[in-house]
Amino acid sequence: MTINTTAPWHAASFEDFVRVALPELLAARLPLTNYRIEPAGPATYSIRLSLASSAGVVEVRYDAIPFPDDLGAFLVDTQRRVVLPVAAHTDFEDAEIRCVGEQLRDYVDARLGHAPDNLLWDEALLRYPFRW
Repeated sequence: MTINTTAPWHAASFEDFVRVALPELLAARLPLTNYRIEPAGPATYSIRLSLASSAGVVEVRYDAIPFPDDLGAFLVDTQRRVVLPVAAHTDFEDAEIRCVGEQLRDYVDARLGHAPDNLLWDEALLRYPFRW
C-alpha cells in the first residue's frame, strides 16, 4: 500500500480562493476596479487591488502573501504553518471537506463589510480589513 504524503487539494483550494473567490467577494462589496495576482517569490504571491473613489483610483499592493507547498504547509516568518482541513459536519460520508481556500473565503466573507458609495478611499483604509 502506498500512502500519499502530498496535499494537492490545499494548493488547489488556495489557488481558487486567490484567483476566483477573493476577487468575487471584493467586487461584490467594494468599488473594485482592478485585481491582479502574480508570483512574488518562491512561496509567495503579490496581490494588487485598485478601488474607485471620489478622490480618484486608490491602489494598494500586498506583498509576500504565502501559498501552500505540496504538503499543504505555508512558510510564514521562516516557520512552516499548516491549516488543517475541516469537515462541514460529522457524517464524513456526506461531509464537505473545507481546505484552506474555503476557510479563508469564510473568514474574509464574515469580516468584509459592504462599503458605502460615498466612502473616500485611501491606502490606509484599503489596508484596514486585510491584516494578513
